[in-house]
Amino acid sequence: MSVPLSNHPTDALGPTGWPIAGSETAIWEPEESGLGTAPRGGAGGNFQRTVPASIANLQWKLDSKLVAFTEAAALSATKYDAKLDSSIWSYDIVLLRSEAAASSQIENLSASPRAILEAELGNRSRANANLIAANTKALIAALSAAGPITVEALVEVHATLMEGQTYLKPGALRTDEVWIGGSSPVNAKFVGANPSKLPDLLEDLVTYCNRTDVPVLIQAAIAHAQFETIHPFEDGNGRVGRALIHLLLRNTDVTAQAVLPISGSLLKRSRDYYDALDAYREGRPEPIISMVSHSVMDAVLNGRKLMAEVEIAEGDWMSRVSLRADSGAWQLMKFALRQPIFTADYALEELGMAKANFYRNVAVLADAGILVRSTFGKGQDSWRAPMILEAMQNFADRAGFRTAS
Repeated sequence: MSVPLSNHPTDALGPTGWPIAGSETAIWEPEESGLGTAPRGGAGGNFQRTVPASIANLQWKLDSKLVAFTEAAALSATKYDAKLDSSIWSYDIVLLRSEAAASSQIENLSASPRAILEAELGNRSRANANLIAANTKALIAALSAAGPITVEALVEVHATLMEGQTYLKPGALRTDEVWIGGSSPVNAKFVGANPSKLPDLLEDLVTYCNRTDVPVLIQAAIAHAQFETIHPFEDGNGRVGRALIHLLLRNTDVTAQAVLPISGSLLKRSRDYYDALDAYREGRPEPIISMVSHSVMDAVLNGRKLMAEVEIAEGDWMSRVSLRADSGAWQLMKFALRQPIFTADYALEELGMAKANFYRNVAVLADAGILVRSTFGKGQDSWRAPMILEAMQNFADRAGFRTAS
């Protein structure tokens, strides 16, 4: 537990007028473990807890060149998103899952595209893949919540992300200290905001998120950095905070369907990313704004390469089999473009196809080398589309992911 001693106000400003996060001194009193071992939470003593500034109604002007760049990045994302509208392939299977994988990998969780997709279908044999699949589910939940951003929406994202991990209190604001680096708040690199202030701080944040007078990528970057400064949950703050970026892109109509793998670029420059969050707390938001904007640009370029590779794969498939556009095999082939790993049960549920017809049609595609049959879990049959999985892996490689199986 901790006891507050004194406050250092948050009225100091950085070089461009953005507020510097304040601090307050408190005493850390470790709890006894009751097991004859060292107390939980390391040694006790004084520590400095972060006091985030209020930003809900803050008026602040950024350098015009950086503003112009953020607007160009947002326009690039919107144009890319519009192109997806005319595509027959559902790119969200790769884009959303790649973002979930990259955001998870920043937290040292990695898995291959195949492992992640199998985890979503029920394969529980790979722990990291299961956690990344939960992050995918959390992103989907976040983006399905239309309307203004609320504290309740952020809490629900956390509940989905941490589902089944009761010790991490899914969907609950923390009631104790949280810190980064060190064995206790006393020697930590960063200590999150006072637990008793979390509801007010989050209300301040969502008020900022729902403003309409701030350029969207500036708003998204600052909202993310502010969320990380508050650090409202026991765990998962980074992943929920990066999901908040996508909520803002969706709610401001920058993207209607694409989930750009912004975290991939942040992952490649993770040291700079953490330094940018530190700079934000020092009253210098420009580095995190620049990083998020560059990450959007990188994600669009990578996504365009992905689209080209999938189009090549589709053309290859069409050259291997001659199918009527109204045939079940054609329908299943199009399904494999957007769901490159599936079980019979999953395909039957999604396509409404009779079981006998499914097995006949999947055999046609397997004989042509379009699909490969395999098993996972307790001998459950599945089929995979190697060319699409290869495109996903190439996408991940370009984004700098580690994709251990």
